[in-house]
Amino acid sequence: MLTLSKSHYQLELGKNQTWALTASPNCQQWLAEFARILQLQQCEGEAVRNFCSLFFCTASETLGLQESLSQKDQELKNGDAKWSAVPLGRNRLLACHPLSLFIVEIQDTDRGLHSYQDMWYSLQPVYRRTLEIGGLPVHGAVLLHGDEAILVAASGGTGKSTFARHAAGSWRSISDDEAIILPAEVGGFKIHPMPTWSDYLLQRNRQTWDVQTGYTLKGITFLKRAETETESTSPMGQGTASILLVQSASQVLQKRWQDSSTDITVERRKKLFQVAATLVREIPAYTLNVSKRSTIWDDLTATILNGPTATEAHERSHSQRLSD
Repeated sequence: MLTLSKSHYQLELGKNQTWALTASPNCQQWLAEFARILQLQQCEGEAVRNFCSLFFCTASETLGLQESLSQKDQELKNGDAKWSAVPLGRNRLLACHPLSLFIVEIQDTDRGLHSYQDMWYSLQPVYRRTLEIGGLPVHGAVLLHGDEAILVAASGGTGKSTFARHAAGSWRSISDDEAIILPAEVGGFKIHPMPTWSDYLLQRNRQTWDVQTGYTLKGITFLKRAETETESTSPMGQGTASILLVQSASQVLQKRWQDSSTDITVERRKKLFQVAATLVREIPAYTLNVSKRSTIWDDLTATILNGPTATEAHERSHSQRLSD
């Protein structure tokens, strides 16, 4: 058996998603770096039983870790819960069903550049849990105005990151690559920034992200480069917004679905469309037509933060299409 650490890092994303991250002796430094990037605090003592659990170990430690976990969990001891293993990049993910218990088997703990990609892929169970509870992981930037935020979604190469980095006025960028949208406790949705892992892979900087703090999501925007210097914020219909939101989420999830059977993939994609449709019914969506040197920031404040509801924005979009 493997001696488990008496401490863990806690990742809390709303009331329905709290994770305990624990490492084997050989992965302690690896996990400490992972936790630093996510701005997680180390907690003494064992995690609460109803937390989702994510363990990190090397291949040589996996069997000992499974034996140790079996001694602590009655369902594992009785054989009521089963392990399954799937590829996770160059590593391996072991999931215990029906428990929210996962082991990431780390091939290399030297904290080289590949380790940061391993950390990125290790968020797979978190993203899947997000979808299960009615949220979405998305490919996009998060712009903050006070404690209210908007998502700026766009495909790679559109200029999303550049646009976010040039936020002006009362706006500031808190992430420019990925985010998690989750249902808020009192209605509406919160958005959490997630790391820009390419900054580490390309050795641009060693920034950290406060991933546990969620901000009220006020608008979902899809970036489009204006052909002229004339910029605009235009309401988008819910059908179009839902499809684009699914595409944005798929950009985050597709590399993590390589292990799924066809039936499981279909079910998850159905869930993806359901969540996206719910989101755009509650959160207004817009097309952002911006120039290279955008000055659209005041318009974002007036149109989105102080603008119409999702239903009103959808109706305006419909009226505009009829007039065109």
